[in-house]
Amino acid sequence: MPDAPNYNSTYEPEANAARYGMRVNPKTYHVMSTLEKLGMNQTRFGAPYCPCLPNHSEDTICPCRYMREMKACRCGLYVRKEDVK
Repeated sequence: MPDAPNYNSTYEPEANAARYGMRVNPKTYHVMSTLEKLGMNQTRFGAPYCPCLPNHSEDTICPCRYMREMKACRCGLYVRKEDVK
């Protein structure tokens, strides 16, 4: 059986979170589930489109435009620093 892909290194959630003043959600299962969905979108559609949005465009590639501009992640992959206890 092949090794599971390492989505943490593929999508660099920690680096993306830091770049936009956010943090990665502390709920590991939620993060892994979301990263897996991003990987499925990468395989199926050619880019890691946000799994929470039905349309696929440059604006919905993770981290999506909404997260970058509003500092709010619909998927919950990223959370605001002040929301993490």
